[in-house]
Amino acid sequence: MKKLLVFLLFACGGAFAQLGNVTLVHFPGAASGACGYNQQAVNDATGALYTCANGAWVLISGGGGGGTVTSVSGTANQIDVATGTTTPVLSLDAAITLPGTLNGNTQPTNVVLGDNIQATANNVIGRTAAPTGPNGVPQPCVSTPSGGVGQPCAYALQGVPIDATNPATLLVTDRANFLDWTAGTALALPSIASAGFGANLPFVLRNTSTTLTVTPNVGHSDLCDGSATCTILPNFASFFYQDGVTNWKRVYFPTFSAFGSNCGDGTHALNWSTTTGIGCQALTGAVTSVSNSDGTLTISPTSGAVVASLALGHANTWSGLQTFTANCGTGTAGCITLPAGTAQGHATASTIVLEAPTSVTAYEVQMPTAAATGIMHWTNTAGVVAGTISAVALGSADVSGQLPIGNVGSSGLSGTAPITISAAGAIGCATCQLTSGTVPINQVVSATGAITTIANGNNPLTINVAQTTNSQNGVTFGETSAATNGTLTNGLANQTEFTVSTASASTATPFGVNQGSVTGTVAFPAYQIQTTWNNAGLTGMGLNFNVTDTSSAAGSLLFNFAKNNTAQFTGDKSGNFAALTSIATGTSPPACTAGTGGARCQTEGTAPTNVASSIASYADSTAHELKVATNGTNNYGILIRQQPGAINQTAQTAAITTATLCASAAGACNTAGQYHVHWNFWGGGTACSVVTAGSVTFLLTWTDENAVTHSAVALNMMAQTGAATTAMQASFPFQTALANESASGDFTFSTNGSLVQYATGYTACSTGTGTYSLRAAVTRIQ
Repeated sequence: MKKLLVFLLFACGGAFAQLGNVTLVHFPGAASGACGYNQQAVNDATGALYTCANGAWVLISGGGGGGTVTSVSGTANQIDVATGTTTPVLSLDAAITLPGTLNGNTQPTNVVLGDNIQATANNVIGRTAAPTGPNGVPQPCVSTPSGGVGQPCAYALQGVPIDATNPATLLVTDRANFLDWTAGTALALPSIASAGFGANLPFVLRNTSTTLTVTPNVGHSDLCDGSATCTILPNFASFFYQDGVTNWKRVYFPTFSAFGSNCGDGTHALNWSTTTGIGCQALTGAVTSVSNSDGTLTISPTSGAVVASLALGHANTWSGLQTFTANCGTGTAGCITLPAGTAQGHATASTIVLEAPTSVTAYEVQMPTAAATGIMHWTNTAGVVAGTISAVALGSADVSGQLPIGNVGSSGLSGTAPITISAAGAIGCATCQLTSGTVPINQVVSATGAITTIANGNNPLTINVAQTTNSQNGVTFGETSAATNGTLTNGLANQTEFTVSTASASTATPFGVNQGSVTGTVAFPAYQIQTTWNNAGLTGMGLNFNVTDTSSAAGSLLFNFAKNNTAQFTGDKSGNFAALTSIATGTSPPACTAGTGGARCQTEGTAPTNVASSIASYADSTAHELKVATNGTNNYGILIRQQPGAINQTAQTAAITTATLCASAAGACNTAGQYHVHWNFWGGGTACSVVTAGSVTFLLTWTDENAVTHSAVALNMMAQTGAATTAMQASFPFQTALANESASGDFTFSTNGSLVQYATGYTACSTGTGTYSLRAAVTRIQ
């Protein structure tokens, strides 16, 4: 249109301005007949103007007088027109759809993200769809020439093809291939300069046949690792690369099969040859077996990595002098270590037996430092028993043999020592302290009958019992009469029957209970406390644990119940409780299995009695839901929650057939009552270009409490009808912009506990594909 208007302007200007150079011919009607290049004609009846083109008259104006343009319009997705009826402004559309062909080439349509636009045939421009999966894996668009003609590229996953044909000459199609060589002894490599073999062609070859000789192209002076040929031994493999000039390079290595069977039996070893590869050879001149002839040594094993050790159970006889060095401790003196055990019995003739007692703590026995005449005396200091030889005087006479206490005489035995022996043989000690031996604890008394403080130092006091009688206690602390005058301070008793205390900064735990392994089927408790409350006015206190917290870390715990050193249930100093897995409540707590997020499990039952200023909750056995009462009342209501089965459908381009929204199953919608369904739509993909038609409906199916089924009921929703407008209607409408596509709805219904289902109805767009997503969930009201 623009070119025609410009042409008319110039044509009219020339006709009236240069009439002297143009011959004007008048016709009573349409111009006819032959004409010359400088002639024009006019139809006197209509005023139509003609020019001469190639010897024939051509109409260049319609005649009939002038006129006025009343409106200008454009073509959708090509030319946009603003103020078309007043002052038209023409512009190209932001997204132009080319009609038909461009320069004779057919144009592709429905192009999406990632598509490849290319010539799919001569004078045909087409679309190669981009791959949509697998996600995260690159797919190049590859063109494979055929018959000397280029071909459209196609998207494909990358991989390494396998050539198992054993070609005599490397094929151009073996680029980046795995050659599985199973037969043949020679492979020729074409010239690196030949068509298709340049551009750093790589391949890998595994040889499971005989020795393979690889020969590069001689005419092009190609080399393999600098040589005219290279070999690949059986069960070896090689990566081949080339520099695009004359050199083939490779990475050469054995495969697992090259090593053969086990070669590590002690008599064989691996060997290596550049011509035969890896083998197994026998070892010569090596020790094959080790043994012992007299039983004094233990040899195990007798071949291979042999270990020899003294046969400790063998009675050895040494004819030579044996010297023992300092290998018993940290000193330098020679020593012998004797383990404790049962006695050997009497020594045989001409032998001396030295043995340790049946049970003994660790100590050293040191012989006298010098020979002397007298009696051997032993002194014990810090576990070292030292011997000395000297005379022993009792009065003025040496004592030999035994000293019978009963024969001390009428005057008894006395002196400056603390021990006294009476004439009757009674031993007395006025100032003695027990430093060894065993004295019954009920005989350690003071003058008043109370047990005095036992300062035992770093020596443990152990009381062991071996009970076989039921209904008794190994150690009992009791009362001969009830205690009186006891008081409490901050809830703690000032009078106790048994107290364990430690000094400040002590590292010892005041009281510990360590129960042995319980292997029977009766669960005997590790610790138990029993009491009896027998007064209606008593506010009992079973266990009182109090910490005076003058300074401690924030994570300090008042208690920690653990299993296998892992905390199961704790309470910190701020009153916070933590359970590793779950907390179960109710008269018969359920045995729930917790997940990684923990669990709180409640037995269904009746409502608790709430108290003022409190909120109470419980699992109701009738409604099979959690119920809550607030503000100290006992008016319980269902805690609103999403019922299982919520759906999330995305990128839908068609109707969704009837499917389950809330199952008739425990914990879902199997209980009769009042329920609420919530749903919302939103658009996706590419918005439709024309939406004279195009929408989605939400259909609900349920059975009411009269057992009447309501099937595929289309529910109203609030839908977006423009960028900033909404309307209540029965469908979600597609728009020409995704920002204008959304809808949501809510619907309350009663059910008898049967299955609740949903579906969608779909009406396609006039132009384009309407794509939608849907979320829907059901909650219970009562």
